[in-house]
Amino acid sequence: MNKNRIVGKGKQIKGKIKEAAGKVVGDTKLQVDGKSDQLKGNVQHAVGTIEEIVDTVIGEADFQVGPAAVSDLPQGGKESL
Repeated sequence: MNKNRIVGKGKQIKGKIKEAAGKVVGDTKLQVDGKSDQLKGNVQHAVGTIEEIVDTVIGEADFQVGPAAVSDLPQGGKESL
């Protein structure tokens, strides 16, 4: 779990608390602020998830290609391709 996922989850929780507090005291602005924080948290959490997926895919590609496959590539100019 990376930093964006952790911070995003924190914003989601903070937003839920604000929204609930707004409902209890009848403060519509606080409810809206809570919803806004939840949305920001959802987006940040999603960004973190995407980062982890990309890191995993790149890591698997590095593993599959590896340095041996790179050394097998032609070493000349355009003519060797």
